Amino acid sequence: MKYLLLTGLIALPQLGLAGEFCTLDGTERFACTLKGGQKYVEVCDAQWLDGFNASYGYMTPGQAPELEITQDMASMTYEPWNGMGNPPWASVTFTASDHLHRYRVWYHGDDGGITVLKGEEELVTLDCDPGTVVHDLDQLIDSIDTAQISP
Repeated sequence: MKYLLLTGLIALPQLGLAGEFCTLDGTERFACTLKGGQKYVEVCDAQWLDGFNASYGYMTPGQAPELEITQDMASMTYEPWNGMGNPPWASVTFTASDHLHRYRVWYHGDDGGITVLKGEEELVTLDCDPGTVVHDLDQLIDSIDTAQISP
């Protein structure tokens, strides 16, 4: 197992998964393992495509994505932290090609996960494994906001 030394004081196991799905541009905005490391989710800016796009990948580590959604940011929904309460939280939602299922990726402090919806019905919430959440959803939300106001 690889170890990453942080500030010279603490050695932590390195996930080694960030960028597994978003290898084309390195703009990961959310990543974590789920189900004890059996599954993995990653969200990124899809800069390899024209325009403002984001991509969602759900997979078994080391394998091709089981679900991949690439969506124009102008059509995405999001909920930014409103500055109230602690810890900070936010979410972005991807819509599947059937336009019925939606995948909300969220963080709340150091925690995060995916909530799967069918219409407005919540089907399941998968919490990220503790300590595996890496995110910059706030930057993705800024990009979505920019895409939605751009001509």
